[in-house]
Amino acid sequence: MESDLIIFTPSGTGHPVLQDSDLPLSVDNNVLVDGYCRVNGPQKNVYAAGDVTRLEGPKWIAKQGHIAEIMAKYAVYNINNAIIGNPKRKGYPNHLNIVCVMDAGNGAIFTLRKWNKEKIIPMPTFGHWIKKAWGHYWKLSKLKKVPRIPGM
Repeated sequence: MESDLIIFTPSGTGHPVLQDSDLPLSVDNNVLVDGYCRVNGPQKNVYAAGDVTRLEGPKWIAKQGHIAEIMAKYAVYNINNAIIGNPKRKGYPNHLNIVCVMDAGNGAIFTLRKWNKEKIIPMPTFGHWIKKAWGHYWKLSKLKKVPRIPGM
């Protein structure tokens, strides 16, 4: 598949800053957190989100932008509730899924993975146009020019 830019982020080394910290790390040098983004270990009220964390779950789980966004949002929510004494917490694990349309330029493949189900559906020509439309929607929704689809 042709590409203008390929970014490869190795997942086996973790960030060098973490390696020199006293935070609990996984074998791949990422911060160990619970489902509420709290760092595991003796530290209190230490949270981590996104690429520096180790995600637990099925082998297909990948670090994706939407998971980092949810983790950050929930970490802030949980920190705020801890400060004000509210026992409510939100966790990211139920958001671990993959719904993806992989564009090949002349078609696409729809992939759905959840804890208990997996589907892969080829989408000839129209899949390319669906992927392009999603890209436009995503950008406009991030800029708050169109409303977000609930749950996205």
